[in-house]
Amino acid sequence: MRERLLSHPLLLSHLLMPFTAFLIVAVFLEYSCVDIWLADSIYRWSGNTWRYRDAWLTAVLIHEGGRDLVGIAAAALLVMTMLSLSFSRLEPWRRILVFLVVSTLGCGLLINILKSLTHVDCPWDILRYGGSHPYVRNFHPLPAFMEAGACFPAGHASAAYSWFGLYYAARILNPCLRLI
Repeated sequence: MRERLLSHPLLLSHLLMPFTAFLIVAVFLEYSCVDIWLADSIYRWSGNTWRYRDAWLTAVLIHEGGRDLVGIAAAALLVMTMLSLSFSRLEPWRRILVFLVVSTLGCGLLINILKSLTHVDCPWDILRYGGSHPYVRNFHPLPAFMEAGACFPAGHASAAYSWFGLYYAARILNPCLRLI
C-alpha cells in the first residue's frame, strides 16, 4: 500500500516535482544573488523608494482588501460546512466543504508557522533599501541585536495559496479533470 501511494502519479506531479523545483530555484536565488540584483533593480527603477508601499491601491485595496476577502470567503465556507450538517440539500457537498475548510485553515496555520521560523525582513526594512536592518542571507543566523523579520512567506500571496484546495475539489467533482 505504501509503495503504491509513494509511486502515485499525482504525488509525483503535484508534490514532489514542484517541491524539487522550488528547492532548486530557492537555492539558486540564494547563492547566485539574482534575487538581490532584481530587488536592487526594482528599487532603483522606482527612484530609490518604495513608491507604492502606502498607496491606496496597494496598501488598502490589494493588501487589506485581499486579506478581508479571503477571511470572508473562509468564514462563508465554514458556515456552509456547518449548514451541511442541518440541511439535507447540502449533505452531498459536506465532504468537499470539510476538505476545503481543512485545506484553507491548514494552509493559513502553516504560513503562520513558517513566518515564525523564517527571519526574512520586508524589503523596506533592509538597510540597503532605506530601512534599519542589515541584510542577512536566508539560512544564516541573525545577529544577536536583531529581531527576526516576518515577511516570508508573504501573507497576501499565502492567502491565495490557501485556495489551492479548490483545484483538488474540482478534480473530485469532475472526474474529467483527473487527466490534468
